[in-house]
Amino acid sequence: MKAFGYVRCSSAGAMDHDGPIRQRAAIEAFCKAHGIELAGFYEESHTGSDLDGRVEFHKMREAMLENGVRLVVVEKIDRLARSVMIQETILADFKKHGIELRSATPGEDDLCGEDPTRVLIRQILAAFFEYERKMIELKTRADRKSVV
Repeated sequence: MKAFGYVRCSSAGAMDHDGPIRQRAAIEAFCKAHGIELAGFYEESHTGSDLDGRVEFHKMREAMLENGVRLVVVEKIDRLARSVMIQETILADFKKHGIELRSATPGEDDLCGEDPTRVLIRQILAAFFEYERKMIELKTRADRKSVV
């Protein structure tokens, strides 16, 4: 089975730190442990709260529809999205097109099924990811105001 790795950081500055390296390493280790061949990585810096500006994500999705790769591996589910609505929109689209999502993080690797318990846990986690994103934004705005 072949997969694409998807790496996302929330800002361009974060791409210069260890986040992308850590994410790639986790994805590579997961794929190796599960006998999955990595067909390549798609990497970008963009907020996890929308889909509009996620150029690499859209390129990956189009490539999957064209070349038959039907698996995406992320380090953590919050790398896919930090919004319940965006996460569930992506997963519904993936399901419609026969695309599977796997997380390299233990405990998250089987959350993308349709079992009601898995859906509940996945959506609760997404709500926490969204809350965390909003708290980071709030702290960043407060820090910027104190500097000015």
